[in-house]
Order: sequence, then C-alpha cells, then structure tokens
Amino acid sequence: MRNAIFRFFALSVTLTLLAFCLVLVVFISNEALRQQLAERRNQINQGLALSRIYERLVTSLEIVAARDNDEILRAMLAQHGVSFALNQPAAATDKPEPAAPERAPRKAEIETIAPASDTGRLNPLLLSQRPATWQRLPLRSDVKPERIHAHSGGAIDPATSILYFFGSDNHGEFWNNDVWSFDAVAMTWRQFYAPDPPDTYVYRNGAKTTTTGHPWSMHAFGMTAWDPVTASLVVGVHQMHYAIPVGVEIPQGAPEGWWSFDPALNHWTIVPGGPDLSLGAICAIPPLKRIIGFVAAGFREGTLFDPVTGSFTPFAAAGPYPDGYTLRCVYDAKRNRVMVVSWDQGSNIWAFDLAAKRWTNLQVQGRPPGNIYGSWDYDRSADAIIGLWPDNPEGGFGNDSRKSRTFVVNLEEKIYREIVTEPAAPYPGMFFRVFYDPRHEVILAEEGNTVWSFKPPAAPAR
Repeated sequence: MRNAIFRFFALSVTLTLLAFCLVLVVFISNEALRQQLAERRNQINQGLALSRIYERLVTSLEIVAARDNDEILRAMLAQHGVSFALNQPAAATDKPEPAAPERAPRKAEIETIAPASDTGRLNPLLLSQRPATWQRLPLRSDVKPERIHAHSGGAIDPATSILYFFGSDNHGEFWNNDVWSFDAVAMTWRQFYAPDPPDTYVYRNGAKTTTTGHPWSMHAFGMTAWDPVTASLVVGVHQMHYAIPVGVEIPQGAPEGWWSFDPALNHWTIVPGGPDLSLGAICAIPPLKRIIGFVAAGFREGTLFDPVTGSFTPFAAAGPYPDGYTLRCVYDAKRNRVMVVSWDQGSNIWAFDLAAKRWTNLQVQGRPPGNIYGSWDYDRSADAIIGLWPDNPEGGFGNDSRKSRTFVVNLEEKIYREIVTEPAAPYPGMFFRVFYDPRHEVILAEEGNTVWSFKPPAAPAR
C-alpha cells in the first residue's frame, strides 16, 4: 500500500514538473514571438512614417515644379517615375466660348477608388497661398469632367477639403445626372458613376428616378448642401426638369422628395416628404445638426431637415425679406446666423437670425452692378464674404463678358472692396462653385474642370 502511494506521489510530482517545464517553454517561446512581432511592427510603422514623408516630399516637389514651370525638377521627378498633368490657362476672350459637345465618358474616366483626402493630410500649395492672388491648382491625374455643367450645385466637405458637384443644364439636351468630386489635397477628380441615359428614367414610388436608383438630371442651383453628420450630399430640390423623357408618365400632383448621396457607399437615398422650396436655397447648420432650407418666393418660409431621422420641421420667417431666387445661403458660425446675397439694389447682404427667425439687412455699402447668384462664400478665417461678380453690369444669366471681378466684404467694415488680381479671377458665372475650405483657410472656385484658390488680403486697419 505504501509503495502504491509512493508511486502515485512520484508520478504526480513528475507530471507537475513536466507541466511546469512545458509552460515555461511556451512562455519563453511566446515572449520571443512577441519580441519578434514588436520588432516587425516597429519596422512597419517606421516604413509607413517614411512613406508618408516621401509622399509629402514628392507632392511638394510636384507643386513647386508645376507652380514655377521648373523643367529640371520635372525631369528629375520623371526619372523616378513621377509625372503629373499641368493645366494651362485658357486665352482670355470677350466672347462666350462654345459649349463643349456632350459625350459618354470613357471607361478609364470612371474612378472607383476611395477619395485620397483625409483629416490628417493638407496641401502645401494651399497652405502657402499668397493673399490677394488667384492660383490655378495643377491636376495630378488625367481623369476630369468635360466641364461641370451650368445650373449644377455643389458643396464642400470641410473635414476632407473635397468638393462635390451634382446637377445639369437639362433643357432636353444634357442628361448628366452623375456626381463628380474634386479632392483639393490630392488635386484629382473622381466620377462616381456614368450618366444614365434618358431611356432609364422612370417615376417609381413617388420619385423621379432611374432604373439604377439615381435621381434624374436636374437644375440643382443653391439646393445642395453637405451634411457633416451623415457625411453626405443633400439635394433639396423638387427636381427641376425642363424636359421629361418620352414615354415617362408622371401623375398630376405626384409627390416627390429630396435626395441624399453617400460618397463612401456611392449610393443615393430618396428622402420622402421633402417640401418644395422651388428655386430656394439650403445649407447646413452644424450646431443644430440640421439642414435649413428657404422657399424662393421671398424667403418668407423655410424648413429644418434632420438627415438622421428624415424629418422636416417647417417655420415662418419675419421680414423684411431679401429679393431674388436661385440664391445661395451660408451659415455664419461666428454669429449663429444664415446669410444671403440678394438681388436687392443698394444694400443686398441679409442675415437670418436662427433664434428670432427674422431677416435683417446688414446695410453693406458699395454694391457692384449685376447679380451674383451663387458664386460667393463666407470666409470664416477672414470674417468676410468673398464673391465673384460679373464683369459687365448685365450680370446674372447674361454675363457675356465671361469674366469675373473679385470683391471682399469684411463683415465688421460692411463695405464691398474690389481686389484686382493677376492672374484674373476665374469665371464661375451664375453658378454655385465657390467654397470656403476651413482646413487651408482659402476660397476654392471651380471653372469648367479647373479649380482655383484665393486668400483675401488682411482687413484694413480701423
């Protein structure tokens, strides 16, 4: 009996020692493996850091080569396999340029990759922007639209410096319902999908849509806004179509809705129940997490749209009221109000108090001739409105000069001041293609398929 107990005790001790040794071996092996993984992770992180530095260095060299037209630097970059496209300024003319013919995009022009910008990257060319000067941004890709169409709308994602454009001059000739974006950091264009031909247009479930699930081609004007909550482009227009495809029947009084485009998913969503604002204007109000919209008929009524719930809250505005339609509204974060540049003769900059729901004329002096429509934005860093006005008094729809004049309105001074620049200001016309980029503290303006940047001069001493 004693022998049996002794053998059992010896076996137990042996097994325990073996188990301890096995655990020790595993621990040592795991520790060695962890050290190897840590060293490998450090090597990867160092490599990534060096690649980011290399990428930024190459980008800076490209910018300098493009800006100074430095052939030696461009040749050096080419030896290392780096090349880029450089836009050349078009010759100035007093006559309107003929419209470029429409065509279906080539397969190579349809980008499907994710945007290159993110909140951690900046463009050295924009950071070094000289005040009181327009500069044309070089393109780093051959992919670009023929042009961004007349009567389209646009918005900027302030977190990434990416511009988004949607809309078309659809008077029975053009059916462009595609979405384009311009990445101001990567300086590249992206087309999210090819335009849908008219034979795909249908009216289905209260929406003018296509068989691919896209909205119809439409006049977007000032009815586009970027929603920072859902990171999407909101289109609040009751689709203004001056031509309906043959064979499409729409019931009289048929309901419509707004639309929302998610660039990350490349997907449109219909928002039912959106009010008809006619040729009004919408913009984001970040503190409220809402999109505000105004009815074009005098801006006397409006709505607050919640993009998360899809709900609309109507409101009435107290006057007097701004004059005009196809205008643009912009949020003034410094004073928690919405601003509009109207058609009024004399003082034409208005502010809408979000708390009191009341319009007030800001009594800005020195209004230029003509009408500006949507080619302006509020520069938060300069606390000023930057506007591109038509070069001829007719302005508006008939700006035959195809030239622009740059005006700055400091909101404390309240006077229009013209900034004469060389090169001259781009020509966005009556269109909605001027945006403030808060990450670089510059104004971006799109002309055709080219993007320009501008930084206003310092405000005069008071």
